[in-house]
Amino acid sequence: MERHEYVVQGNLDLASGNLVRIEDGRGMLVRVTSGSVWITEEGDQRDRLVGAGGQFRVVSSGVTLISAVSRCSIALSSPYEHGFARRIDKMMLSEVAWPATERPRAFICGPTPLVESAAAALVELGHQPNLVKTERFGPTGPTA
Repeated sequence: MERHEYVVQGNLDLASGNLVRIEDGRGMLVRVTSGSVWITEEGDQRDRLVGAGGQFRVVSSGVTLISAVSRCSIALSSPYEHGFARRIDKMMLSEVAWPATERPRAFICGPTPLVESAAAALVELGHQPNLVKTERFGPTGPTA
């Protein structure tokens, strides 16, 4: 039987020491395309060092930490199509964000494409643009 994988986060570049925290990621597949990462799962005393070309399937439904041992690139996928094992989109925000009628402040931090997409989705859901605060990290333009 063929197993399908749904992209959660394609090509995520991490600097040495960067940390990715995954909550309830059971079944998620971590693929290391360059560099190496240290993976720790809640409730498991074993840690795993995964290098370029390696992969690791998360077993724990608790917190999983991925720490970049060196500059690296990882990709995350999940066997589950539903739930929040996907990119942030308008549908997800309509399910989890405070209603726009309550005039909440929203703070979005991340890579520019994620920030712009999530902020636009909140505005489309009726949130006031002046209450959606953003902070970007990572490359902002062409590199030499």
